[in-house]
Amino acid sequence: VAVVEHIESAGVSLADNTMVWTRWFAAALNRVWDAIATKDGLSSWFMPTKFEIAEHGGFFERGWDGTISEVDPQRAIQFNVEGEGGWYLRFEIEAADGGCTFTLTDRMGDGVDVNEIVDPET
Repeated sequence: VAVVEHIESAGVSLADNTMVWTRWFAAALNRVWDAIATKDGLSSWFMPTKFEIAEHGGFFERGWDGTISEVDPQRAIQFNVEGEGGWYLRFEIEAADGGCTFTLTDRMGDGVDVNEIVDPET
């Protein structure tokens, strides 16, 4: 695995097919949870969704059909993309320093090499 230079707006490569981004927001935990775990919240910043807030519920209207494999209220939610070789998005939040830390883990499908996405010249 190539080492990806830390750039403030970039993610960090955890494995050939896994990236993680962590950001701190000056917002209460429940406000960030609403942004990642409600239909209106996700639709406002990520993509339109037919979201059901329940494990094994469906999500997303276009392109990424899948199911929710985990819901830990006010802490984590994981979306597994159907038919994409183990692809998932995991959102985690934690109260921190008068705000909230948000971590997005993007585990891309089998055979995807994040290093080719991050540095297509190699």
